[in-house]
Amino acid sequence: MLLALDISAAFDPVDHTTLVECARTVFGINGATLDWLRSFVTESSQFIVVGTGRSETVACLSGVPQGSVFGLILLGMYVSPVGDLIA
Repeated sequence: MLLALDISAAFDPVDHTTLVECARTVFGINGATLDWLRSFVTESSQFIVVGTGRSETVACLSGVPQGSVFGLILLGMYVSPVGDLIA
């Protein structure tokens, strides 16, 4: 049996405030580590390049970076309370 999931869109709606609060209350992350995490997710920006054109840079107000192990860890932290609801 093969089960395939496309979770790429799951990274986009992650609320930064909720993620940081979950990291603090559920996972016990605090101090400089929590400050770094907050900075990592809230101070992100993005732009689009097509050919020689470049869009304006805009702040990322939600979501976590995709394509890295850390992005998967953050997504897992964000959705971890779902397990409590099921239990």
